[in-house]
Amino acid sequence: MKGRNLIAEVSEALKNRNQIENLRTSMLCMRDKRDAAMAGYTERDVAELRSIRQSSLSSLNENIKILKERLEKNGCNFYFAKTAKDACEYVASLARSKAVKRIVKAKSMTTEEIELNKWLIAEGFEVIETDLGEWLVQIAGQRPSHLTAPAIHLSRYEISKLIEEKIGVKLPADPKEVTKFVRSFLREKFLTADMGITGGNILVAETGSLVIVTNEGNGRLVTSLPRIHVAIVGVEKLVRTWNDAVRILDVLPKSATGQKMATYITILNSGSETPLPNDGLAKREFHLVLLDNGRLNALQDKVMSEALKCIRCSACFNVCPTYSVLGGHVFGYIYSGPIGIPWTYISHGLENAASFASLCISCGLCRETCPINIDTPTMVSEIKHRYGARNGYRWVDRRLAGYEDLIKLASIAPDMSNFLLDTGTMKWILEKFIGIDRRVSLPKFSKKSLRELLDVAFASRTEGERKVAYFADSMAYYINTDVGLAAVNVLRKNGFEVTMPPQRGSGMPSFLYGLLDSTKNVAEYNVKHLYEYVSRGYDVVSTEPTAIYCFRFVYPKLLGTKEAQEVAEKSYELFGYLLRMLENNKLDLSFKRYKDVKAIYYLPCHSRHLSKDKPVLKFLEMLGIETEFIDYGCCGMGGTWGMKRGYEGYEISKVIAEPLVSAISESDVDFVVTECSLCKIQIERFTGKKVIHPILLLDKAYKGLPVP
Repeated sequence: MKGRNLIAEVSEALKNRNQIENLRTSMLCMRDKRDAAMAGYTERDVAELRSIRQSSLSSLNENIKILKERLEKNGCNFYFAKTAKDACEYVASLARSKAVKRIVKAKSMTTEEIELNKWLIAEGFEVIETDLGEWLVQIAGQRPSHLTAPAIHLSRYEISKLIEEKIGVKLPADPKEVTKFVRSFLREKFLTADMGITGGNILVAETGSLVIVTNEGNGRLVTSLPRIHVAIVGVEKLVRTWNDAVRILDVLPKSATGQKMATYITILNSGSETPLPNDGLAKREFHLVLLDNGRLNALQDKVMSEALKCIRCSACFNVCPTYSVLGGHVFGYIYSGPIGIPWTYISHGLENAASFASLCISCGLCRETCPINIDTPTMVSEIKHRYGARNGYRWVDRRLAGYEDLIKLASIAPDMSNFLLDTGTMKWILEKFIGIDRRVSLPKFSKKSLRELLDVAFASRTEGERKVAYFADSMAYYINTDVGLAAVNVLRKNGFEVTMPPQRGSGMPSFLYGLLDSTKNVAEYNVKHLYEYVSRGYDVVSTEPTAIYCFRFVYPKLLGTKEAQEVAEKSYELFGYLLRMLENNKLDLSFKRYKDVKAIYYLPCHSRHLSKDKPVLKFLEMLGIETEFIDYGCCGMGGTWGMKRGYEGYEISKVIAEPLVSAISESDVDFVVTECSLCKIQIERFTGKKVIHPILLLDKAYKGLPVP
């Protein structure tokens, strides 16, 4: 898919309103079911499962040796395929040597990865997918658009029409009727197949066991009726013991489909036996093709090895804003969705991964929802970085990555900048030469920077005093200076001495666009100056959740230093910090309570990583504000990404925001509350509602003043 016209693909996808609604409804439903099933899953559980995956990968070579010995002892055939071609040639050669004519397959993204169907069909074999979703995309001539729900992009009406067109059978648009028909249609295929091909969810080295997790009975028919069973499984699926396997099996169905247990868990230790048409049994051959195809190289890659921990639950799809409107055929190659970007890199190379990586907006929700805490945003940023280093970075990405330089320039003469940025001519210039969509209303610059407005001095810590270093980030520093002033006022009201160290922006835009050298420079500068205070006992607080996200999750990985780690451990989003004070009975509660005030609270993506407690909601309740919490996930802004012209950002961002915008626009609230400055821009520009940072409310309440 090198050289694809991504803009054209995005444009077409955004016109497909039926698909967008299908995806939105399905993703929200799957997210809510998954969240309910995973409600008791703790950070300790995350750490345990992550440790199991890391341990399995660390001992991979030894585990492969044990698996091979055990399989052969069980009477099975073992083949290690270095490449996709090796795997396909092995299966085709086996099929030829055994006079195979018909092959039935259970759902397997690994066989999609190596394009096995195309290979076998070219060799003259009849290949039939038997998973319902896989069968539908096969007859449609498409590829799966989702890891666990291959045909999720199709509506029931499209499915009914598809079957009529391709099979010649008219069916009502009723899932039960479709399932009943397909079951009957495939029955004869199962009974007359010579070979069955599956993937596998887990391989257990100590017993040579293949574990297949499904919700359809086709998996068992494929493995039990044909005389030959071939399983093609990636090396990353291998674990040492059943204790490890059981832990994965406990989490996988909950995180994948919101089930406590999958309908079928099939465990195979050997070829077993196949029933013959005229009674009796015949020994069934079992062949395991263990696939590398880039995985072992990835294992040596400090960044990309993270992807090998994936258990393929697809929870990241449920929360991905881009996937929810574009689907997996645009936001993907063969592997799609967030985790599909690094997996495409591993199995199909940098060019194919980079062909859709630009659609990732680094909201981080994939990382937050992952049961293993896989750092997909960092892998995606690294792919953008490697592609940019090889082929050059796009002009718009370089300009928007350097947003702070643009802000500093505009702040030299704020009145003139504010006037010019509102003119049609300047909007045209920004779109033409920078890449900012002319429909974007840029925020107004403050007449003075926050540092000019504050009189905060460094003072060494003395026993009994509480001190914080405030990190403003660029928006509160140059634009929303009222937020910075309010934060300092509230902290001082609670007995803190506040200082503002030398600082630059958080570096998130350069991280988003893969300009990691720039991100690293920013990180080094900020860590150097913040560490001076952290080493003296200061805590670091910010009113911008993205800044703290960078401190905690981006800087330590980029820099790998003790100082970066210590800054991360001492960095807090302001309301999470105030909530800790409240819980320790150290918060000044002498603030005004409001009456007859209604608000909607929007939780920014990066805030979700910082606290599970939604601290802002707690404070709004304490302030007496009647608050509705609505959760449609990401607002679609993605920092500066949502400002990019046309189908590069703005148009996608607008469609992502639709459910949130609709809910806010139809409400009768007085204002919207959110702690993210870029989410504020997104919500205001598409709803017209006033958006307020919660620290402004708390500051006014301490002063006994009306809401701002």
